[in-house]
Amino acid sequence: MGTIPSSFLPSRALWPERVYTLPKHARYPERLNSTEELIDRHKLPREVAFVPQLPRAPSPAGQGTGKLLRRVLREQAGRA
Repeated sequence: MGTIPSSFLPSRALWPERVYTLPKHARYPERLNSTEELIDRHKLPREVAFVPQLPRAPSPAGQGTGKLLRRVLREQAGRA
């Protein structure tokens, strides 16, 4: 679909002004969280914790480059 040439359009001064308003009792939330809209509620994490280093199983290649030890993370969080 093509565009309309500017010579066929009215001048900018004649264009309508667009005003968007919220309904009477609506307001924007203080914090927008798109994950609640994009992910099912049962998939959202209950909590998030930051740790300096993830515990990993020892591997033959060297120290701590193996599988992530989720059990240790749960114990550290107190949810064993």
